[in-house]
Amino acid sequence: MVSGRDTLAFQDQDGATHVLTLATGEVREVVDAVRAPGRPTWSPDGATIAFAAQRPVSRRFREGANQILTVRVDTGAIAYHEVLPNRSLSGRGVDGPVWSPDGSSYAFVMGAALWVVSVDASGTPTAAPRQVTAEVADAPSWHPDSRTLLYLSLGALRMVDSHEGTSCPVPLNLTWSPARVRGRTVVRAGALWDGVHDVLRRDVDIVIDGDRIGEVTSRREWPHSAVVDATALTVLPGLVDMHAHVHLEGRFLGSRQGRLWLSFGVTSVRSPGDPAYLAAQHREATASGDQLGPRYFAAGEPIDGSRVYYGFTRPTTDAREVAREVERARALRYDLLKTYVRLPSTAQDQVVRAGTGLPVTSHYAYPAARFGVHCMEHLGATSRLGFSQTLSRLGRSYDDVVALISRAGMSITPTLFVSAVLMAGDESWLADERIARLYPQWERDALRETIALVSRTPEITAGLRKMLAANVDTVRRISGAGGLVVCGTDAPIDHLGVSLHLNLRALVAHGMSAADALRTATGNAAQALNASGHLGAVLPGRYADLTAVDGDPLADITRAAAVRKVVVGGVLHEMTELLDFPAQAPTPATQRSAPQPRSEWWWHGRHDAVHACC
Repeated sequence: MVSGRDTLAFQDQDGATHVLTLATGEVREVVDAVRAPGRPTWSPDGATIAFAAQRPVSRRFREGANQILTVRVDTGAIAYHEVLPNRSLSGRGVDGPVWSPDGSSYAFVMGAALWVVSVDASGTPTAAPRQVTAEVADAPSWHPDSRTLLYLSLGALRMVDSHEGTSCPVPLNLTWSPARVRGRTVVRAGALWDGVHDVLRRDVDIVIDGDRIGEVTSRREWPHSAVVDATALTVLPGLVDMHAHVHLEGRFLGSRQGRLWLSFGVTSVRSPGDPAYLAAQHREATASGDQLGPRYFAAGEPIDGSRVYYGFTRPTTDAREVAREVERARALRYDLLKTYVRLPSTAQDQVVRAGTGLPVTSHYAYPAARFGVHCMEHLGATSRLGFSQTLSRLGRSYDDVVALISRAGMSITPTLFVSAVLMAGDESWLADERIARLYPQWERDALRETIALVSRTPEITAGLRKMLAANVDTVRRISGAGGLVVCGTDAPIDHLGVSLHLNLRALVAHGMSAADALRTATGNAAQALNASGHLGAVLPGRYADLTAVDGDPLADITRAAAVRKVVVGGVLHEMTELLDFPAQAPTPATQRSAPQPRSEWWWHGRHDAVHACC
């Protein structure tokens, strides 16, 4: 929300831009919904708003150019402005444009460097832009003198004279420290699946020293220790969602998000794409205990080619810009690097060879496997490089795909979107207290629409069931050939929390054992995170990340969702605590609709649910 003289400009969750007149309270839409627009900035006279917006390039693919969009507030007239031919602003979040107080210039980030361009009163550039810094830059803002700029660079604050290009650091002593858990706690389990064996162990005490498991032993007395009663429950390793987005554009669920994951037994989340500084903040906040939620492993912002789709994807045009993005990832301590669908093969090879020590993930198997990319996201994801897809339109894969992925040593996160067909005729999720209390209204509506659609369209549902069976067949073949399959959902594009359990159920429904399905969200996930000594099993020395469920998930995989207690890093969370969040009032029918219901994807040739995020 940005203020003009007597109005506020803001954007809703759909990406539409509105102005609020403070004196009257009138709200008026001035720009219809666009994909993930950037932060609006006012002209000094209050007549015009500018922000970064994606301008489509063709009808064939969804990627476009990040340009500057201006809108006259009185008439609604809009115009796109390309600051340099065939170039994109670095992001559509907080990287500009920012209008100078005197109205003479915009500041913005392009190619991960800071630029300024002279503009007229309407916001139209009047000259070629000037590069102000050679160092990596983010989030510029103007000093009232319309000459000095404050910006972020590799996690530190800096100021620069935009005329002379001389910069200096701005001292800022902000520190944080991880939460420390002390003392001993004993979880008294009626049964334990340790993540290693294929059977349950009965009447087990799990001794937690601080944030680690100290001992797993037969039941006995533990003087001077806190005891958690799980004698009526089955304890298993905390689950890992290996593909989710904490700060996805238009779908951010706020503080309820962490509660949702924990309430479904998810104690770690790996994000292959989030705004970098928000990702860093979120990781620190959860690790310090200031924010409730799972452990968070983040890739920051995906590196792409010259055209992009998501507002936080970083466009690059040459090796120098790719190197800046890798430098940025290293400085902000990404947990992995994601290379996206338009990044040229030579640039992907450059990222892998950069020597960051970070795993690199991709949306496709070839040529990524040739360069040593560590992970593949989505079973049927695409690239724009002209190579064949790994999945046919009916959800099948050839043996060469199985051989390529398994022999390359890549992990693969299938994200089985079509697993939602398992909800046909089953409205029990709608009565789940976690959904009722923690899903916002628009998410409950989307879940209801998904269930209704797969229930009332038997022909489409039958086709999707066949596709799901084919998907799982490929997953099983990869796993059988020695490939590393992990569980991920792309939440909140797919239903957060629910979708992880639907993925597990889909694996079991089409031939995988319950223990092997659970390993995709425990031990396999830990291996893919290079954290096998820390996560994924209930063993001495591992983090005390546990979920306690009602029933035997090895006999009935649906019981994995019957979560009653969760432990993260030795800290116990009861379900009553996690659900202590105000229930959401129904959304008025006249309110702007939520993001397009996911259920509409199922109509588009049966297959687009698989490709919806790809």
